[in-house]
Amino acid sequence: GKPAPTPASAATTIPLDSGFVDSHTIAGAAVFKDYAWLGNQVNIDHANNNKFYRGQVIQAGARFYAWTRWGRVGEHGQHHLEGPTAEASAIAFFEKKFKDKTTHTWAGHDADYPGGKKGKYTVIFESFDDSQQSKLVAAGGEPAEEVKYAPPKIKGALADFVALVTDHDMFASQLQSLGVDTKKMPLGDISQRTVDSGFQALLAVEDYLKAGGGSNLATLCSAFYTYIPHDFGRNKPPLLTLDMIQQKKDMLNVLSDVGKAVTSQKKSRKKKSSATEVVPAVIDQKYASLEHTLKPVAKSSQQFKMITQYCQATQGHRKCRVAEAFELEYAHDAFEDHADVSYRKLLWHGTNIAVVAAIIKSGLRIMPHSGGRVGSGIYLASENGKSANYVTAHGHIGVMFLCEAVLGDQKEINRDGVISWHEKDPVSAEGKTSVLAVGRTEPDPKKDITTNFDGKTVVVPQGAPVPNPNAKAKTSSFAQSEYLVYSESQCRIRYVLKLEFQQPGGHWH
Repeated sequence: GKPAPTPASAATTIPLDSGFVDSHTIAGAAVFKDYAWLGNQVNIDHANNNKFYRGQVIQAGARFYAWTRWGRVGEHGQHHLEGPTAEASAIAFFEKKFKDKTTHTWAGHDADYPGGKKGKYTVIFESFDDSQQSKLVAAGGEPAEEVKYAPPKIKGALADFVALVTDHDMFASQLQSLGVDTKKMPLGDISQRTVDSGFQALLAVEDYLKAGGGSNLATLCSAFYTYIPHDFGRNKPPLLTLDMIQQKKDMLNVLSDVGKAVTSQKKSRKKKSSATEVVPAVIDQKYASLEHTLKPVAKSSQQFKMITQYCQATQGHRKCRVAEAFELEYAHDAFEDHADVSYRKLLWHGTNIAVVAAIIKSGLRIMPHSGGRVGSGIYLASENGKSANYVTAHGHIGVMFLCEAVLGDQKEINRDGVISWHEKDPVSAEGKTSVLAVGRTEPDPKKDITTNFDGKTVVVPQGAPVPNPNAKAKTSSFAQSEYLVYSESQCRIRYVLKLEFQQPGGHWH
């Protein structure tokens, strides 16, 4: 079941709608209790609707107002301010509008309201970011309390890296590039409840398409776009196809991770206990939100030489170079459960820069509803060029991980279809520990070296890719080898790498 939501009234003040802040200056104005709702409605097959509706009861001293704003998603829309009036009148106006637009009786901001009624708005649950309180202060005309910050403890390359992977503008630009409308779903408002609702709507579309599709497709797609606001401008939202489903699942996983990273930053923000207290520097608070230690690897060290050699020797068409390397230090008790498995390898994993903060905090995860050519596991590669294809950079900077993978006795495959797309454990029934999708190329095994982590010997490729000597390679449908583990505890991130990617035309930044 879903976790019980924290009541908005207990967690944080609900911020005034930005449309109200932009258009009205009423001293002391604030949302009254939890009287606030956001609705979204997408009807692909009817009038090309992709619209929102927002309502709030606003209090300013003894005066009350009912605020409504509505329009096409991605635009400011129209608005109406009812009042000043009495408390009961403002609430009655708010509740009547809510019922008219959703068919539901108001039961509080955090109640679960079923969606999907044709021609009506689906209620979108919002969680709120403490940083939005600045809007309240600005609207109410109250001076913000001055905060005294301590000098930063982390500096240089580490501070630059932490700033990059926790930057809200970066999060927003990555979500926008995936199609999310961040005006309608600001970072601080991403709730796991809404992401889960989006997943359920998406899975309903997938099941329907797999069963052959039909006339109900537009309604099911509309439900997905209703929960996860997309900005299509004046264009009609596209009907989803099976090819688009995995892309949207990936988008929801990024959305979920960004929500978690922002929440983690909120939790690590230090509240002042007295007027004289000095709080940690913002960059130190962001570093604390990652919950693990990142230790810069000296560029003169053997470690750094090993990492850069591995990177340079196994490049693909998307060239990159190591700008900084950090050792990730954390207690990984579950990893110790595999102490008796001797065959281990240091392997690449590439991802979207927007999920790096969440991964550093919790490790690489097998995401719900994930899948691929070799099932639902953690995908790793022995060639940088393979994993680099999965990196989404911010400008010319991307992030990759080098992970110690517990491989043990591998199940070897060389063609698609042996393991189904969503297979969760294709190994244990055969007494195997991991899967090797045998690539036609592999970094020259003769050049492999070994290193030592916590007393365990780990193989590290150092040679350029050569035709794979494995007998299964010649007829393989995999160009490059892929290494799969199906338990998160078999993968431990050893290095987090900040990479500079070559720009179009072959030049470096």
